[in-house]
Amino acid sequence: MSSGCGDPSRGDLPLAVVANRYGPARYVAVVVTTLLSEVLTWTLLPFAPYLVPVVVLPAAAVAALLGYGLSRVGGAVGRVGRGVLIGCWSGPLTAVLAVLVVIAGKAVDLP
Repeated sequence: MSSGCGDPSRGDLPLAVVANRYGPARYVAVVVTTLLSEVLTWTLLPFAPYLVPVVVLPAAAVAALLGYGLSRVGGAVGRVGRGVLIGCWSGPLTAVLAVLVVIAGKAVDLP
């Protein structure tokens, strides 16, 4: 049943259309974006942790905006855009996880 908003739900789409949303272009975009984001995060985190929010968050925001713009195009470029949107989360999430591990380590008196 249609919701009236003009965008069919995934249940209404043929299987070929849904399967076409995922492919090698999206996978490569996720891997490359994640690699660049992780290298940037782990280059700064051990040596200058105070620079992580100043550098990694704006880089993730730029990647997210770029990915959103690309995802609106459709086709292979849209798949790349959705891959960039997925991959841009890796740097900030890694930094948050590292901070939580350090806080937990200090809470149990680890060196």
